[in-house]
Amino acid sequence: PHHLLTAASDGTCKVFSADTGLCAATLFSRREPASCAFSPDGLREVSWEPHAAVATVRVAATREPLLALAGHQGAVRAAAWSPEGHHVVTAAGDGTAAVWNARTGERLRVFQEHKAEVCSAAFSPEGQRIVTASEDGTAKVWCAASGACSTTLEGHAWAVTAA
Repeated sequence: PHHLLTAASDGTCKVFSADTGLCAATLFSRREPASCAFSPDGLREVSWEPHAAVATVRVAATREPLLALAGHQGAVRAAAWSPEGHHVVTAAGDGTAAVWNARTGERLRVFQEHKAEVCSAAFSPEGQRIVTASEDGTAKVWCAASGACSTTLEGHAWAVTAA
């Protein structure tokens, strides 16, 4: 089954059938979720709340917490799964991004070259690279395995909010 996951200001996440558009489940949060994303296999989700420095990996069907991805000094702004579902990358208000083991919660790597909040982070389709976007007006491309920055993309006059 194919599903879509949404997060809303009313404190709910909803799971919709991608085939019918019908709501299959409503999941409640204690606070407003900032956003959420399914793992590639659809069995897990990662979600985070505004102003929280922690992202949580949960069982998608029940929202049972599995892991807390804790270690940022600023609020988590974004998170994304690696293509194979083994890792999660987070972007945070402390100017860093981090890669986490999605099975153990261990922080494997921290990317620290941005000079302001990191607004988004994503894996490349093959999972070999990570791109981050920052309020410092740059996007950076990193080697997922080593953590080395290979390219800095410059030219925006304002914050880069997505890449």
